[in-house]
Amino acid sequence: MEKNSYSEIKEFTCPNCETMFTTRVWLIVDVDEEPELLEKAKDGTLINAACPECGHRVDGEAPVLMYFPEDVPRVILATESKNDPSLEERAKVLEILDRLQESSEDADILSHLDEPGDWVEKASLADRLEGYPEESLVMDDQETFENLRNIQKENPEIFLFTAIEAYLNAEGLENKGKVVSFAPELLTEDIDPLFERFISGAEEEGDEWQKMIYRAQWDFLKRAREIGYQAAVEEYERDLYREEGNTGDK
Repeated sequence: MEKNSYSEIKEFTCPNCETMFTTRVWLIVDVDEEPELLEKAKDGTLINAACPECGHRVDGEAPVLMYFPEDVPRVILATESKNDPSLEERAKVLEILDRLQESSEDADILSHLDEPGDWVEKASLADRLEGYPEESLVMDDQETFENLRNIQKENPEIFLFTAIEAYLNAEGLENKGKVVSFAPELLTEDIDPLFERFISGAEEEGDEWQKMIYRAQWDFLKRAREIGYQAAVEEYERDLYREEGNTGDK
């Protein structure tokens, strides 16, 4: 049976002493197959290699996919840049995802990367794994996303309603943005009838405060629909700064 863990032999030149050497670089680590590699990931030595001449550590120059077959999250992917990986790195990520999907026969490998925290920068991998397995890898907001995924699969007709609720309940624009990343449907016209229903319900109950909140959140999502979520956040923060400046607040 093919193992899930996968490595490649790569050549490096030490930037400290210019020694050329070859070493094994791990791209996929099944923690059940290779528990010692989990420990290396936790102490930061999995993502780099030691020069045999001077001991200087050289970055492995490859994404690393940690696989937890019997746990949640199922995978944690570490790349040089989370927000803007290079074309080469993106191609390598797709390659190792396909490889793991085939070897593990886990058809949902790609969907496991939907939650925030499952894709990290390599420099943060050790911190992300700190405390495991004694402590859960599940981050505070991942239970929300696990529930959303289950609803998406089992009750798709109420998924958008539930996603809106998750968005409204999320604290801060950053966490709300995570919900939008998981459910991009929030930036479509499909949400409009639901928000109209929410606002009508608040009107019937005479709850002007809740009505104002629904309207403000809906307006923000419509703006994000036009210019993108991050651009809408930046625009909101600029407007807020101007308002604070006009009132003399610093």
